Amino acid sequence: PWIDKKYIRAAGVDLENSVRRATPPAPELGFLRASLIPGMLETIEKNHRFFDEFAVFEATQVFEKGEYSPSSEDEVLPVHRNMLSGAFAGKDARTLFFKVKGVIEGMPGYCHFKPFTFKQKNKPSWADEKVWLNVVEEGKIVGSIGLISVQALTESGVKLVSAAAFELDTAMLE
Repeated sequence: PWIDKKYIRAAGVDLENSVRRATPPAPELGFLRASLIPGMLETIEKNHRFFDEFAVFEATQVFEKGEYSPSSEDEVLPVHRNMLSGAFAGKDARTLFFKVKGVIEGMPGYCHFKPFTFKQKNKPSWADEKVWLNVVEEGKIVGSIGLISVQALTESGVKLVSAAAFELDTAMLE
């Protein structure tokens, strides 16, 4: 659940809301993931030199500052949220964006969710300035899709590759 600070910063995730471990396994792994996008950046960075195009997906928990007591009041944990994320990497940014959008558009039919719509309201920190959309279900924003910004890719050590990603809060899906 911990992620290298390099990828957290590259994704623009606010470290103030991130949970810091008292005894990290390594100095650079002191924070628990508050988003799955930093992990996507790390995966793209580690794999883009071996593959011209690829896609990765992850469904797991993220952690934020706050108090969560799942079984008893004396057990206090950070806030947990279940998230689903994916990324497509390759050369053609336009094609990658539409692949991500197609995955999200098809998901309600396969997973029996209510249909999604898209709008631009809250830009994700990791996304390109112009090519991003919020995923909306029943009037509430449940996630985001977009091209990963050149700055985020560069700070992650990714060169000569474009990438598009999505992140959904699965607890919000109906």
